[in-house]
Amino acid sequence: MPARVKTARRFIVGANWKCHGRMTSARAYAKALGDAALPRDVDVYIAPSLLHLHALRDGMPEEVEIAAQNFWDGGDGAYTGETSGDMLREAGATRVIVGHSERRTLFGETDDDVRMKACRALEDGLSVSLCVGENAGVRSEGGAVEFCIKQLEAVMPYVPESKWRDVVVVYEPLWAIGTGIAAEPKKVQEMHAAIRDWFAARTSVARAAKMRITYGGSVNEQNCQSLAQLEDVDGFLVGNASLSASSFIGICKGSSVAARKCAAA
Repeated sequence: MPARVKTARRFIVGANWKCHGRMTSARAYAKALGDAALPRDVDVYIAPSLLHLHALRDGMPEEVEIAAQNFWDGGDGAYTGETSGDMLREAGATRVIVGHSERRTLFGETDDDVRMKACRALEDGLSVSLCVGENAGVRSEGGAVEFCIKQLEAVMPYVPESKWRDVVVVYEPLWAIGTGIAAEPKKVQEMHAAIRDWFAARTSVARAAKMRITYGGSVNEQNCQSLAQLEDVDGFLVGNASLSASSFIGICKGSSVAARKCAAA
């Protein structure tokens, strides 16, 4: 196991609205974040539906990043129903979520699909939130780490190391998504440490220490501070709890350095 290096990594917290929201609620959400005085030491991004990208970008504070939940891994052309990276950037998006479990399980996206999307997004100048995670069956059989590492191995070796800084890894155990029950902190830390160790073995301990590895799976205001205390957790991707602006703001504030120090005291 590679030696560990402690590095101060900025927290990053994302909101994944999935297939929710209306134009009026998107504008109200943007105003709420603008009025909230978000912590300066936490990077924040919002991933609304494609239809609401403009509404958020026009009303959101500049420091809040706008993300897309999905995109087409080709360019412009005769691809009915698809949205290219250039279109997303023009709409104000600077990041895209790739490999989310719902895209894999409900829409049949494979590791190859995830790799092509991640690589194309980076080529198009978009940052990537790369999701990996096991289902309950894999977890119960003791193969969770190997499963998630396999998903990483399908993507990251094809990404130039100079672009790794533009990738945030999201560990999202499928058995915790939408259930209201987050994974036990011990299990979260074990997986995040295993992912960081994989990066260290692929490159260097110092580079792995800088990678941001975040957690997604029933994160809320009540559990975010305990999860934020974990050594290898660098933020969250929030689903249901992010639909409420006040709840999401609470998670962002609970992820600040000051809040984490207070909770640890």
